[in-house]
Amino acid sequence: MGRANAMLEGPPRFHVVDIYELFVNWLEAGTRHPMFGQTFHARAGENGEPDLLLDLPDGGSDVLGFDRNEGLFSLDGENFTRTGMALLANAVLWRINEIMGPEGEIPTLAQPVQLIDIAEVLMDDPYSMRRIQEALSEMDPPPYGSPDLYADPEGLEPLRDAHRCSIKWNDSMGLDDSECPSGLILQNGNAQIFPVSAGQDSSLVLRLLDKNNHTVGVENIAGAALFGTLEKERVKTDSNGQATFKYRPPDEGAEDQVRFVCGEAVLDVVMEIAR
Repeated sequence: MGRANAMLEGPPRFHVVDIYELFVNWLEAGTRHPMFGQTFHARAGENGEPDLLLDLPDGGSDVLGFDRNEGLFSLDGENFTRTGMALLANAVLWRINEIMGPEGEIPTLAQPVQLIDIAEVLMDDPYSMRRIQEALSEMDPPPYGSPDLYADPEGLEPLRDAHRCSIKWNDSMGLDDSECPSGLILQNGNAQIFPVSAGQDSSLVLRLLDKNNHTVGVENIAGAALFGTLEKERVKTDSNGQATFKYRPPDEGAEDQVRFVCGEAVLDVVMEIAR
């Protein structure tokens, strides 16, 4: 901002405006404000900042506040919702009417600019407090408790340790961090380099370990090749913690890379292709 102003002749043309502080100062609790397209009441919210009480055209009512999910700011807590944008637009229009309206300081307009009806905008705003509460009431999330309760709706197996470790479930899940899959070892190769022959399928045998270096059985390992192909993108470890992937090299090139992932465990294997 400062650099842009420095490149221009004359006084600064670009400015940063603290919209939050501007709104808070305008909307002192306990007063009524005609400037936003209708007269509505402002009350002190739980956080000490003003909340705005609006009657909606459909007969309902809603609250506008400065906290997240209170209608002024979207879900990121920074950008305005549609209603917040409408309020900001009205603030500009209201000031134009004050200066240039028929009774303004410099009367230029034959009629004052019509302000936006904030209640109309809020009624259809998907991020209004009322709309969010309605959406939540229609949801039926699974209860917290046993991880076995978190099953895929399409019938896949319940989320297991590797998934929960990767997703980082909160402490209420009672997950022992030491049991998280955290290590992958290539059993039948030279460290992380695996020689293959062009045009021939090869088998890579992996071993899955937890943080105590104990084998982890019956867990899915995901695999993906950069240029070649894997017969299966996911292979489940057996009771000994081993999983076998079948790999086919690409038609061209002398090197490929395959990545395997399970929970926090990641293994990159360089495939040296002999042609």
